[in-house]
Amino acid sequence: MNEQNVQSRKTGDKRQDFISKYARYFGARRMDLIVNGGRWMIEDFADGAYIHDTDGRRYLDFFVSSGVFNLGHRHPVIMARLRAALETREFGNLLYFSEPKGELARVLAETMPGDLQVVLPTASGSEAVDLAMKLAMGHTGRKRFIHFDSSYHGSTGYSTAMGPDIVRNWAGIENHAFVKLRYGDLDAVRGAIGEDTAAIVIEPVRSNFDGADPGPTFFAELRKLCDENGTLLIVDEVVTGMGRLGTLWGSEYNRISPDIVVAAKGLSGGVFPLGAVVMKPAIIECWGDHPYRSFSTYAWSNVGAEVAIAAIKETCKILPAANSAGKLLEDALGVLRQNHPDKISSVRKVGLVFAIDFNVERLRALEFATALFHRGVVIPPAAISMPTSPIARLLPPLILTQEHVDEFLDKADDALKNLG
Repeated sequence: MNEQNVQSRKTGDKRQDFISKYARYFGARRMDLIVNGGRWMIEDFADGAYIHDTDGRRYLDFFVSSGVFNLGHRHPVIMARLRAALETREFGNLLYFSEPKGELARVLAETMPGDLQVVLPTASGSEAVDLAMKLAMGHTGRKRFIHFDSSYHGSTGYSTAMGPDIVRNWAGIENHAFVKLRYGDLDAVRGAIGEDTAAIVIEPVRSNFDGADPGPTFFAELRKLCDENGTLLIVDEVVTGMGRLGTLWGSEYNRISPDIVVAAKGLSGGVFPLGAVVMKPAIIECWGDHPYRSFSTYAWSNVGAEVAIAAIKETCKILPAANSAGKLLEDALGVLRQNHPDKISSVRKVGLVFAIDFNVERLRALEFATALFHRGVVIPPAAISMPTSPIARLLPPLILTQEHVDEFLDKADDALKNLG
């Protein structure tokens, strides 16, 4: 979007006007906490790698809503596919098939690792995780799950039970069937897995906290343990999929052979949400003679399926350039560390997930994120269970360029000069 269009665009309520008109409808105390946190805006529009607010400020988006906007905002290829679909399609009925739904199922199955062939539609990532867990219980006849610390798998039902205490406890979610282990700790898995374990739920890289990467050897051993115990391996690709680890699916990055993959966020192309559960054919046999043991009214609209197909194809097309740009950002973070050795202890990169480790005695990630926000850069919030975390994450869009990297470096450097 050119500068003339930006200036002439009609904006909505400014921040204080919005608060006066609408805050009570979102919960007064909740809104007070958000406002006092210092990192909030009233979004007006977004374009490419940027978000614009109603006060006329522009923000470089290195958060991308944890992967929803992997292709940036309003990507021209995605918008063209959306407009064309809206001209010829409607939402569609949850019980019926269509060519777009069939084609999306085929594309997903053909791009997945191993022999994952059966695809079930969902409306979100949380819903996909819940469905995968129900399938695991139905297939194995077991109800116990292993998951890992500082991971996030959703906020509905079973997925909530694997969340941080601050998410789970207030809702009264019982935790007796869920065993939380340290991410990457193979000995802990060996001690916990057994004949009562339905599934292990894990991300290829721990995206919600620090980009921790246990490597392909860990996942090969995990696969072996699952096979020995009749346990399913559920891989959560809601964040790590759609190019985030430099491959279309994070399972490719760590050479994982899953039984079930769940996907969402980036599948939407940033404009039409949907998710998916992709599994080995034998798993769905637990449904028996009933074809609709689980269904979702808003899953896989015809329009959404058209958009998701375009998002997958575009992601595959731009991945080489995205990986090259990721190296530019890695180099920039190295410069940032050299400029501020007293504040930054290390920087790490896994695909297009970046982590900055701060010297906890000098700086916290939340302080850095707030300083960046006020300079026009949005990065992921600190992990919800660790507001005092010394680790800041960066999730840049796959359309990253040298210009974006330079802007981030300039603003991050200025922020660090004025912090601590």
